[in-house]
Amino acid sequence: MTISVDELATKAMSLSGEARALLAEKLVESLDQKSIQDIWLAEAKKRRDEVRSGQVKAIPGNDAMESVRKLLDDKRHTYSTQRHVLSSKKLRSIILRKAILWGQRSMLKWDM
Repeated sequence: MTISVDELATKAMSLSGEARALLAEKLVESLDQKSIQDIWLAEAKKRRDEVRSGQVKAIPGNDAMESVRKLLDDKRHTYSTQRHVLSSKKLRSIILRKAILWGQRSMLKWDM
């Protein structure tokens, strides 16, 4: 029995957030380095073209980091009010996994 990518994606979306992040990490690791470089090069060119065309407005790195910090603070507050307190190390791990998938690891300068 073969399963389509859409069917697999639907099943994967039923996993917990952490399980999805781990699955995504394993999928990315399964790609060879040349494929990864080609994918990131294409993404970088696409983003460059979007900025040059005015389709997307670039924001300063400090503003981006402030947004990430606010997101972390909001998440920490949400989780703590639900009595499922996540340590800041756990939150950083979750955000780092997402950032790696989006190629933003260099933006995150936390000591893990």
